[in-house]
Amino acid sequence: MPFVRSSKFRHVFGRPVKRDNTYESIMISKNTADNPFCAVNPKFLAIITEASGGGAFIVLPLEQYGRVDMNLPKVGGHKSAVLDIQWCPHNDNVIASSSEDTTIKVWHIPDGGLTESLTEPEQTLAYHQRKVLQVQWHPVVFNVILSIGAEGMLLIWDVLNGEILQEITCHPDLIYSASWNPNGSLIGTTCKDKKIRIIDPRTGELKQEADGFPGAKPARIQLINDNKAFLTGFSRSSQRLYTVKDVVSIPVFSESVSQNDLQKRLIPDVEIDSGSGSLMIFYDGDLNMVYLSAKGDGKLLYYEITQSEPYVFYLNHYQSSDPSRGLGYMPKRGLNVNDHEVARFYKLHQKGICEPIPMIVPRKSDLFQDDIYPPCVSTEPALTLDEWIAGKDAEPNRMDMETLYVGGTAAPAAKKSSKLGRAQPKAEGATNATPKSTPAATPATSSAPKKAPILTTSASASQESKENKPSSDSTEPPQSSKEEAKSLPEPKQVSSVKEVSDPPHYKIESTSTSVEEKITPPPNKPEPVKPLSEVKTKADSKNLVDVNNLLNDIKFLRSSVNHHDERIIFLENLSSEQKKQIEELLKEVAELKSIVEAQESRIAKLEAQTNIAENGE
Repeated sequence: MPFVRSSKFRHVFGRPVKRDNTYESIMISKNTADNPFCAVNPKFLAIITEASGGGAFIVLPLEQYGRVDMNLPKVGGHKSAVLDIQWCPHNDNVIASSSEDTTIKVWHIPDGGLTESLTEPEQTLAYHQRKVLQVQWHPVVFNVILSIGAEGMLLIWDVLNGEILQEITCHPDLIYSASWNPNGSLIGTTCKDKKIRIIDPRTGELKQEADGFPGAKPARIQLINDNKAFLTGFSRSSQRLYTVKDVVSIPVFSESVSQNDLQKRLIPDVEIDSGSGSLMIFYDGDLNMVYLSAKGDGKLLYYEITQSEPYVFYLNHYQSSDPSRGLGYMPKRGLNVNDHEVARFYKLHQKGICEPIPMIVPRKSDLFQDDIYPPCVSTEPALTLDEWIAGKDAEPNRMDMETLYVGGTAAPAAKKSSKLGRAQPKAEGATNATPKSTPAATPATSSAPKKAPILTTSASASQESKENKPSSDSTEPPQSSKEEAKSLPEPKQVSSVKEVSDPPHYKIESTSTSVEEKITPPPNKPEPVKPLSEVKTKADSKNLVDVNNLLNDIKFLRSSVNHHDERIIFLENLSSEQKKQIEELLKEVAELKSIVEAQESRIAKLEAQTNIAENGE
């Protein structure tokens, strides 16, 4: 019997969401840059889009599903196409973008999303001579970002002051990818010269260099826990590969340490498949899982990394028939722990759709699963910029994921933020993990330089930003529509009514035993009115019952008409895509009104005949 390795993640699966929980009609960028084109955090979803006269991207509140209005406000301050976007890990309202116009811009997105197009950034970083291919925030220091230029230059920026902290020029050719290690003390890069480099970001010193993959296509690197590097690339025959290398940390470097330590592979190159796209690496350092996917693929692979040979174990894959144009990865603090999510991706489709893909660990219990939810990285920076420049290292601050466990609801979003000041880290001796019963962190004081206002961390939110929060929801209908809706009578409840899903259709059956008639909506036409010769001339009680039943039916039909009118008021405030539905409802209202008029005419005739019979007696 073959041995099956035990793992709590062996049965992780991707669960497709319903169409109602996707984002549609997005004009996704057609640029050929090998970047995800999508960035997500617990508050917002950002997607690079097509734009005339420059580059732009849209920002949507995470819960704003459905069709995206073509006139939606955009972030559009770049003069050329946007190539990469990334949310700040310490403030959910701050996003950085890089462009072909050689600049990096840092933006502040207000809570609730944009109400008008944004063209003025909080900070512009300009030094690269050619297009900026990639940006990446520092994992533990606030307002520090890395950028890669097409001229082969790698820059470390102080975003608050708009200054370059370090210029790294050890790459002779195009840089394919770069990655911080978990505590931000090292940077790993892959280059067109097929070399892998480990660099000290504080000094720009090249610490290690080794041969990469033999293939000519782009390779990627991700520095992971335990001083290891996970790499993807290609063989000479264009087979996609991955491997794991050992990275020696800075404190153990000395003159006796060989520059070829990185050359040692923990495992040989492992062949994945023969796909053509460069595999993007999404790393979960809390669970030691790696997800791989490429643009143009319909497949998402996931692996578990261990400390024993063979170090990397294939778990499973999520397969879709639709090829990907990009992929966003949700931070752990944005997951729904009630549904046992361990990851969530936002896949961009060729048809302009963004589809969330939750990765689920199947569990029968509804209780919090602490074995799959260790403390995750929080928004609190672990170091100040001055401490980091002085050589101090620290692991990222963490929060207890049980604080996200709520009955049947999604995880709460991060706290609000103000626009000014530099974030302060936690005090010395403070614990890394947030206690379960501890409320949100107290806002820290700030001392921003006068010349460059920039955003604070989420944890240092000001009371002023809370007071300035809009009091009304942006999706609330106009006041006039609300008043009209209030003036309409409420529909009367009738026991013989059967209501079907939108658009509603009604079937009304008379409860009388003497009159067998059915009123149905279009396309069926109402029965013609009987001539007077066919109506009994005696004014008995049955005629009165018929009249009362018809009056009840007319009241209900009028309430149905009012119900349709009320729906039309709200639908008219929606986008133009709802016009067809409005037209259908108008037709149905007109036909219901014609039925009402026919029944009123019939009632009048019955009443007239009743009066004649009474006068005859």
